[in-house]
Amino acid sequence: MPTRVRVFLDVNMMKYAVDEVPPRWVSGDEQLHWGDSEQVIKVHRPVVLKPRDLLDAKLAAETALLPLIALLARLDRLELLWQVEAEIERWGLMNIQDRRGHFYGAPITWVPGPFPYSRIVVGTYPGSHPKIRTTSKKELSQAKQLQVAFIASLTDPRLLELRRACKADKGQRGIDANQLIDAFHLWTAERSGATHFLTAEHALLKLAKERVLAHKVHPVEPSQLVAEILPSSVSRLYYRARLAIDRWYRPDRWHIAAQDESGNGARRAARIDPVITMRSQ
Repeated sequence: MPTRVRVFLDVNMMKYAVDEVPPRWVSGDEQLHWGDSEQVIKVHRPVVLKPRDLLDAKLAAETALLPLIALLARLDRLELLWQVEAEIERWGLMNIQDRRGHFYGAPITWVPGPFPYSRIVVGTYPGSHPKIRTTSKKELSQAKQLQVAFIASLTDPRLLELRRACKADKGQRGIDANQLIDAFHLWTAERSGATHFLTAEHALLKLAKERVLAHKVHPVEPSQLVAEILPSSVSRLYYRARLAIDRWYRPDRWHIAAQDESGNGARRAARIDPVITMRSQ
């Protein structure tokens, strides 16, 4: 019997699965003719952001396969995995709000950490906060500082091996926070029995050829995962057709705009009138 495909999601996969961010108000100046004079008014208009429009062509092509992967999870062709440290990292990302839920609302299994533990997620220590030297040019949020401090304190041999493979330690420059957290996610994926680690990070994809990950979790990008699960062009065509049918029958599952049309979500941005907030000569 073939091994069940269990896919641990990298945090960036959750981010790229957000097609549209709910409308937000953006301010701007507008000229208004008032009798014999012209007034400049400040107006706020609703704008729907589409983060994936800013991606380069290759990454856009890869992330365009995420709805198909979500469908395969719905049809039980694979199992998606997630863990609390990945969720905490997701909190710090921008433009992650999605009314459909995580990853197009596909079923996701929450797995435990690589060992039983509890820790402070946000808050303050009784004494001074332990500072971890990182290579980040921006100050880390408190939640991420605590996360990095926690992972950096662990001494499990396997985590240390993955930490070296991810090149998280930069000598006198300190620790690369993101690569350190990546090492922890890989460790969690291994301990949870994941067969694949779905990511778009080039550094992690390169690890697929390293001996450190031999016969364990396999870092893949979306196109590699789809090709492995659906090896024939006929099977890929079949499931793409099923996705197209599902999109037609259940547009609210795949498109925020369609959800707005149905009346189940917020009103469409085009139907919201601009709001005048200030008038000046």
